[in-house]
Amino acid sequence: MLTFRNAREEEAEEICRILTDAYMDYDFFSLYEENLKKRWNFIYEIQMLGLRANMKRGQFFVGEDDGQIVLALACQEPQKKQAGLAEYLLSGAVRAMMKCGFIKMLSWNAMDEHCEKPIRVMMKKEKNVYYLHNLAVRKSAQKKGYGSRAIQEFLIPRIKNSGGGRLTLITNSQENADFYDRNGFTCFNFSQVMCKKTQLGNWCFKMEIPSC
Repeated sequence: MLTFRNAREEEAEEICRILTDAYMDYDFFSLYEENLKKRWNFIYEIQMLGLRANMKRGQFFVGEDDGQIVLALACQEPQKKQAGLAEYLLSGAVRAMMKCGFIKMLSWNAMDEHCEKPIRVMMKKEKNVYYLHNLAVRKSAQKKGYGSRAIQEFLIPRIKNSGGGRLTLITNSQENADFYDRNGFTCFNFSQVMCKKTQLGNWCFKMEIPSC
């Protein structure tokens, strides 16, 4: 039975490994760092930083099946602000930059912010906009429908029970874009971003969810 709950601090390392393994072949990272070992460490540090910052705000969740965490997701809710600089510093931003390189981390962060811009603009102008930061399934549990179930059985009911709203996200792969399209999302903005001299697609999706 698949159940969902808030992530716990003692699970941070396990969750971060799930995120890192899931994103190893994601173009957003593979184009940025070719060396596999360096890429794994780079993704791990970025995900751990975001995990600790969002966990403190109650915006990180896990899905469990038969006692094992099979997926992790982070969703910013309208009533909760995005983690700020102070929280990222307290969550280990300086340490992460020292391990991965200040220039590399700043460069990646600038690219990430550029990709998120259409959604950030929407969140400032409109009410009840949710932003799905992360949705990652454990490698050994992929292709079993857990990602779709997280959307259909957790996110949509949660937003419906909170009065309805608009669920948004970005992705940078055609495979993921097709996945979200199948799950009822609509692409409202598509652009190309430069990543290490390679053009990378940037899809922005939304789903209108009515109240119960």
